[in-house]
Amino acid sequence: MNKTKLFVALLAISLMLSGCGNKTNSSDSKLSSSETETTVINTTALVTTATTISSTSSIISTVPTTTTATSITTSSSATSTTTTTETSATTTTTAYDYSSEISALEQENSRLQSEINTYQNEINTEQSNISIYEIYKSSAESDVESAKQQLEEAQNTMVRVYDSVRGWTLQPDSKAIAKAQSNLDACQQTLDLYTQLISNSQSSIDYYNTCISNNQSTIDSNNNLINDYRSR
Repeated sequence: MNKTKLFVALLAISLMLSGCGNKTNSSDSKLSSSETETTVINTTALVTTATTISSTSSIISTVPTTTTATSITTSSSATSTTTTTETSATTTTTAYDYSSEISALEQENSRLQSEINTYQNEINTEQSNISIYEIYKSSAESDVESAKQQLEEAQNTMVRVYDSVRGWTLQPDSKAIAKAQSNLDACQQTLDLYTQLISNSQSSIDYYNTCISNNQSTIDSNNNLINDYRSR
């Protein structure tokens, strides 16, 4: 009886083990199928994703590139237009009016020309004075020559002079000689005076001529500067 119970128990255990083996194989088959489906699904998802990414990449690389190029071109055009406008504005702003400088130079030229006219009048006056001085000088030269002759005559004139020791003797007329020498000295002084006056007038003429030359040089320089201002 005990052996029979033992045999039945072993048999039951064998049947149970056999059933479990079949369930395990079935489960393994189901797992393999699931893995396969999962693999397929995953593969499909990857392909779809790759395709989507590829398409998206194409769209991204194409559209933004075109848009960016257009933007850059437009921006460049705008930049060029702005630069041209600014250059034109700058050219208009830098124009300078030299009318005040020209007016000042013209006024200076007028003043300098007025001085030149004054100097020229002074020169004319001095030249007129020289003409008069020359006449008086010529007369003084004649007087000097005459006074020299009178002195020489006085020196050659002998008069009788009484001396208590020597008695009557012939000697030069000291009074006549002194008078003739004084006259000669006066004539010489007059001649020297007119000679000096002529020299002074000539020096004044030279001075005025120098002033005229300097003023004229300044006027010429101012005129060149005026022409330069007007040409700008």
